[in-house]
Amino acid sequence: MLASEDDTTVQINGSAVPMLDRAQLHEQIIAGPARITADKPVLVMQYSNSETFDGDSDNNGDPFQMMIPPFEQYLAGYTLSTPAEGFDPNFVNIVAPNSAVGSVQVDGTAVPPGSFTPIPGSSFSGAQHPVTVGSHTVTSPQPLGVHSYGFGFFDSYGYPGGLSLSEVARVESISLTPETATNQVGTEHCVEALVTDQNGSPLEDIRVDFAVSGANTASGFDFTDAAGKARFCYTGTNAGDDTITASVGTLSDSAAKKWEANAPVDTTKPACALDRTGTDAQGRKFLEVKTQDSGSGLASIAVTKSTNANTVVPPFTVGTTDPVIVRGTKIVQSQGSVVELRVTDVAGNVTVCDPVMTVVIRAAGKPETQRFTDIPRAEHWVRVNNGDPGIQQLKLEVNGEAFKALQLAHGEERLLDVAAAMREGANTITLTSTGKPGGEALVLISD
Repeated sequence: MLASEDDTTVQINGSAVPMLDRAQLHEQIIAGPARITADKPVLVMQYSNSETFDGDSDNNGDPFQMMIPPFEQYLAGYTLSTPAEGFDPNFVNIVAPNSAVGSVQVDGTAVPPGSFTPIPGSSFSGAQHPVTVGSHTVTSPQPLGVHSYGFGFFDSYGYPGGLSLSEVARVESISLTPETATNQVGTEHCVEALVTDQNGSPLEDIRVDFAVSGANTASGFDFTDAAGKARFCYTGTNAGDDTITASVGTLSDSAAKKWEANAPVDTTKPACALDRTGTDAQGRKFLEVKTQDSGSGLASIAVTKSTNANTVVPPFTVGTTDPVIVRGTKIVQSQGSVVELRVTDVAGNVTVCDPVMTVVIRAAGKPETQRFTDIPRAEHWVRVNNGDPGIQQLKLEVNGEAFKALQLAHGEERLLDVAAAMREGANTITLTSTGKPGGEALVLISD
């Protein structure tokens, strides 16, 4: 372990070695997994012992020197190669985060989790994995360290599989934004980590590790760009609170994330139906249509047809679930009126009252006929409210065919279902009334 600054404290598995000054080194034999830490940057080298060191008689082995990169310089994939001949056996040592154990692959095959041994005092595990002569790839969903080495007759080799060579020793601070956010489950959320040096200047090509804990779990990493920023995105699948942590080495910053359950999708159309008919103080006939949406609330009410009627939509608040009454007042009292509304709720569901018709029939002593065309099949209810005095008889024809002849008493109400005579597309209903002069009846054709 070679120090770069004075007064450097180095620990091996939690035990301090003598303090080092700049250019001083410490050597010791380490048996088994080890965690080496320092409060200032150090260079760590590992040596293989000579063939005669342990008294082994197979003459296989010799010293080599291999650099040990810090975990901040790990990458997620490596390609390495053994010498073509002269060395047997060959190995790769793998140092991986505990959360990646089971996902590390060598040449596309997972390294068994049982091959890994936890490294005390750290969140990493190590494995010695034998490989054949030739090229090999080592991959992982998270950054890991790889070292390649092998032994021959009084010979050996060893080298690190690779490293990022970023200026991690210059990192002074890391900040994560946004600090808080709320999203709906199933959407994507992204955060940005800014990495700077002691002067507040951004640092490029620094690996930032991201981890999510809480209602959701996720992890990832990214390298900072020229602006010193690394980005991480994930999709929450569970409602609840998450903590997102971004770290470079021992420096870290956190952000809070709340995931809310998706509101149920409103697929119910708003209601739109004839509410009542009547006569106002000026003697004008009117009808009122009741519109309402109990889900996402009303968004708009459009008058798409107003024949022989003044139709008024009162003001209302978008999103209201209260009923809104639309009134259509007849202009010429002796003629029929048609009012058509298109009602939309906030979720985009649409209902068309198409159409609601009112007809006042004034019997003049001889048969009086009125014909209504372009009636959709859905408008198959005919309601007759006979006046006092009213008419005596009302005949209905549907699409030119006689349907019903009604004998009516004064003040009588009748409801007819003409669906059996209706067809797809436009239909025609003809009304023929007889009675004494001045008699009248209110006829409504609606769904």
